[in-house]
Formats: sequence, structure tokens, C-alpha cells
Amino acid sequence: CGLLAGALGVADMDAKELRSSTLMELGGNSFLAMRIAQKLTNILGGKSVPVFSLLTKTIGSFTDEITGHAAAAGWILDQSAKVDNDNGKRPQFIFFPTAGGSPRVYAATYAEIRSRMPSARCLFVQPPGRDARASEPHETDLKKVMEGVMAGLKGHIQEGAPLIVIGDSLGSCLAWKFVHEYHAKTGVLPNHICVSGNPGPRIASEQLGLGYLAKRSIREESDADLGAFLRKGGADDDIDTIRSLQCDCILYEDFKRGDVPKLNVPATLFRGAQDPIGGPAEDMRVWSEEFSSMTEVVVEDAGHHIYSDQPAFMASKLLALVQ
Repeated sequence: CGLLAGALGVADMDAKELRSSTLMELGGNSFLAMRIAQKLTNILGGKSVPVFSLLTKTIGSFTDEITGHAAAAGWILDQSAKVDNDNGKRPQFIFFPTAGGSPRVYAATYAEIRSRMPSARCLFVQPPGRDARASEPHETDLKKVMEGVMAGLKGHIQEGAPLIVIGDSLGSCLAWKFVHEYHAKTGVLPNHICVSGNPGPRIASEQLGLGYLAKRSIREESDADLGAFLRKGGADDDIDTIRSLQCDCILYEDFKRGDVPKLNVPATLFRGAQDPIGGPAEDMRVWSEEFSSMTEVVVEDAGHHIYSDQPAFMASKLLALVQ
């Protein structure tokens, strides 16, 4: 706990009180969590550190996790709380992260969901090459990503329970593709899908890796350009995040809509009112071509990362879909 206390400026805090507090309660954020995780990785001899746990668990629980057990790894991070008399009908949410991101991009929204609906089942897609899977190579093959997600979700999705699929930025395209493949394999469609931060698949299929800000193929973009892209979106631009962004944008550049039918699923398009990356509103509205119906919600005082900019608002909107 000493490293965390020092980084947060609470070195004199009572040890018991420190262990029972979360990083965010002590004034921390995802940028600080990333820096702490990098220091801990060095201290622990290269062991991957789960940044999502650092952001959402108490300092004591997080410390016990990284010192007592190997960090959880795999395509799916299941943060569902255990409840008594589980009837198999608990609302379930599947989250696909942004390019360069991980479950931590949803940490603040997840905390809001847990405080309002503790029984909700929250499943996060956890790509390799970062956070708890930092020791693994990145994956740039879209087919293998889908295979990993599908295999990882096996045994986690409860049939018959409300299912909401959420994707942000690149995650929107991956969420859309997952729904198509999951439906083809199981015959099951989610109750709702939420997309944001990206134009619809028809336009996305024509773009290069950095979307509207691309100067050339993502395979030719410089680290300086990738860092500028991250800063424009309000994200950290350390070299690890740059490398994750580059590999994820290869997925985006290779993404193609293909000849698939409209999904018989209602959807919500969330748009950050100050989003400098997601593109014009009319391009985002192209998502309406993909669903049986679509509602558009403008998220005020939010940029590209709406789930970290307005977590309470986003949690309320997601929970309203299952209440």
C-alpha cells in the first residue's frame, strides 16, 4: 500500500482507512492508475497488473489480489457480483473497449452501475497486450479477436436474461460484429445494443486506421501521429498505449461490413457533444442502417470518452434499458 499512498499524497493516512478506500475515492483517475500499474509491474518483476481492479476495488483488496494471486487474464473479465438465490435473470452487460483501451475505460461507469444495481452482471472484453494481459502479444487479426471473445464468453452469458451489448469507438464495430456472429451461432439476439464514438459500418469499412484523422495507412503512421491522436481524444500517450492503439487500429483498418442483413435489435447511438474524433453527426447516424430502430442521445459535456467523462449519466441510461 505504501506506493499507492505516496502516489496519492496520503502517506500519513491511517493504514486501515487506506485499505478500505478506493483509488478514485482518494482522488485518483485512470491516468494515475496506469502510471502506478507500470511502477508495480517493474517492482513485481514484469507481472501484469490489472488496472481495472486498481480503479474499482479497495486498496486493500487490490493489494491482496496482486500479491496473493496471478492477475486475472483472458478475453473476458467477469465482474459480476455473487448474489443469493440467483434466478438466472439478472441483467447482463457486455462491454467492448475503445482502440488502445481495456476494461478500465468503463471503470467509472461500472462503479456507478454497481452502486445502483449490485446484481447486474458486467462482462468486459479484455484485449491482450495491455493491463492484466500486458505480457501477451497484441492481436491484429479480426477473426482471431472474434474467436477469442466468443470462446471467452462461453459459460458467462445466461440464456433468457436481459442482455445489453455496449461498444465505444472501435468497440462499437466489434460489438456489432460480435452480435452478428453470436446470432449466427446461437440464434440469440441481445435486447439492445449501444454504440458511440464511431461512424456506422458502411463508412467505417472505407476508413483507414485513425479514421477521420488518418494521414496514411495505420501501418505507416508514426508514433508522434499516434500520440497526437490519443491526446486529441483526451487519452494518455505513453508508449504502451501507443502500441496498443496502433495494433487495434489495424483491426479497424481491416474491418469490412460485408454482406450481412440488418439486425432485428433496437439500438442507442450516444454522441459526445464535444467529440473531436468520432466524426460528423450525420456519419454516426449511418448506424441506423444496421438496426430495427435507433435512438440518438447527445451526451453533454463529453468528448470522445463518454463513459469516463459522464459515468453517472451513462450508467443511468444503460440501467434504464433493463428496468
